Amino acid sequence: MKGKGLLHLALAGIWIALGLGLQPAQGRALLVIGETDGPWSVEPGLTVDRRAWIEAAARRPESFYPQGGGLEMLDTSGTYIAPFLVTPDYNLSLGYLERGGWERTRIGERDKQFFRALDGDISTFFFFAADIRGYGSVWPTVDLGGVFPVNRILFYTHPDRKEQYADYFTLYLNDGDPAKLDRDGIPIWEGIRQETENKNPVVETVFPVRPVRYVSLLSQAFYSASGGVSRPKPWEIAEFEIYGEGYVPEASYVSEIIDISQVAPELPGREASWGRLHWQGRADPGARVSIRTRTGRDDDPNVYWWNTGRGDELSTLNVDGTPLNYDDYLKVPNTQRGPVTYDTENWSFWSPPYDFDQGNAGAPIVSPGPRRYLQFRVDFSSTTTAGSRLEALGFDFSKPPGAQAAVAEIFPREVAAGVDTTFTYFLRPTLGESDLGFDSLEIETFVRPTRVRTVRIEGQPVDLQVYPPELLDHGLVVHFPRFGPQDTQKLLEVVFDAKVVRYGTEFSGRIYDRERDEVRQLVDSGDATNAYRGTGVSVTMPFSDQIIGSVRVEPSLFTPNGDGINEQASISYALLNLTAPVQTSLIIYDLSGRQLRRVQQGVLQSGIFQWAWDGRTGDGALAPPGNYLYRILVKADARDAQHLGIIAVAY
Repeated sequence: MKGKGLLHLALAGIWIALGLGLQPAQGRALLVIGETDGPWSVEPGLTVDRRAWIEAAARRPESFYPQGGGLEMLDTSGTYIAPFLVTPDYNLSLGYLERGGWERTRIGERDKQFFRALDGDISTFFFFAADIRGYGSVWPTVDLGGVFPVNRILFYTHPDRKEQYADYFTLYLNDGDPAKLDRDGIPIWEGIRQETENKNPVVETVFPVRPVRYVSLLSQAFYSASGGVSRPKPWEIAEFEIYGEGYVPEASYVSEIIDISQVAPELPGREASWGRLHWQGRADPGARVSIRTRTGRDDDPNVYWWNTGRGDELSTLNVDGTPLNYDDYLKVPNTQRGPVTYDTENWSFWSPPYDFDQGNAGAPIVSPGPRRYLQFRVDFSSTTTAGSRLEALGFDFSKPPGAQAAVAEIFPREVAAGVDTTFTYFLRPTLGESDLGFDSLEIETFVRPTRVRTVRIEGQPVDLQVYPPELLDHGLVVHFPRFGPQDTQKLLEVVFDAKVVRYGTEFSGRIYDRERDEVRQLVDSGDATNAYRGTGVSVTMPFSDQIIGSVRVEPSLFTPNGDGINEQASISYALLNLTAPVQTSLIIYDLSGRQLRRVQQGVLQSGIFQWAWDGRTGDGALAPPGNYLYRILVKADARDAQHLGIIAVAY
């Protein structure tokens, strides 16, 4: 282990679903963060472990270093998490320290006097007076500790000392954008108000709502037009208040690194296979919620380096040879601290965001498994008026896993677009004595495959009459004699036909045992056989801007005369390389260009589609015998695409 203080998630309680009093299902459990009426799809007897949002938030620096804390700009006052909503009466100057902000009197100076104007107490104040020669300046600045929607700034003297107003000043703002900071991290200021003859003890500045992180007030001596020196008179600020309205633009939640061996401890095993991630929440139009996961083999995703003093030599080991952890790193003198790098050997990178609309249905966890440690993060992006919230998040898992590891690759890796191709899928598992084993493999194909040709174990075919495969809309499932510890490293081959309609289609696989209540274990993409060059389960197509492909009409001449033979024509095609759903339509015209029938209209994405025309017009009448045009139209963002063809009707 590289760090200390593992997260010990003791079992909070076991809910016996539906009150049936059944024992927990072997190998599978559910962890829920937040509050919900009930876990998603909880079967009787499933072990459920629950955590509150605050309880599960990252506390150890190792869990989020070098980023911020586990809770950033979040409202955690309820049973949910949500971006902080600024109300018009909330003084943002209060609480800047708790948010990680700071204050200073001049550039490079901190912890001087300005904090006295940021404490909500008018009996304390910040005071400035230029020196006796008339020179001097002061630049009190506050970092709010985050970006807030701000529209009003107010500062004033003590009511008993109204004459102590600031006469010369400039009010500056900065939104914290790294592009608006100089090389030393000093804000590049934007002035929003300048006064040279102020006489008001209460100064209020109102402006349209804008993102603000840093606020500064510059008061300095300057040369007048006559050549003399003008200097500000002595002044004070009893309170410097900052107000705004709306949601903060960015907020985030980072969970503690979850040690799955300590969740549902009555289930054996230290590692788990990941199932599906579920969540309950909402996002207003214009707001976004990004949920990501990562998994690891140890409890710290960072590697810490220090300079040993032997030239430029860096090491990740203590003097006694033990790995340098975060606590050790903090004890290293600043002059000897090296970089902090990501532990790519033991930790996966953050996953792509899960589709927020899939929350209730659940999305398969794509981070590698089986692993012992899992962490998730939630990033909120809001506008001033559009926010979001998350009531609960949960995931199911199985331990021990079906296999210690399972590596897969596919061949061929480059194919023609939208054409049936025969693929061979290779899977090589590593199984230990405590692993559950598996007897089924699910392969995602994105579109419906055509057929499974054969399944082989160590070159020997599996009887498909005894173990019939299943063809699904977006994949296939094959079954075979159960793999156990005695079958470790045996090669499984699945030969099947399918089309590829999107560049970089990934044929992800999951293994499972049909007889057990367990999650389906994600297969690693890698090198499962030395028979072919390259590795992985991703398949590409030659680069092309083609959108519509593999168009077929069967039969091209049909007879809708009621005799039950060739009563309709099937029009099928592939939509290729679409990155988002698009508007599509299939329309029948006569040869003069007059529209007869709109067979299909709607939103589709890359895939294989098939529609039928029964020879009737839009009003239900049979079309006269003859030739007709069909038109497939796709309205993509970049450009439109269409395909025209002939179809014939006879009686």
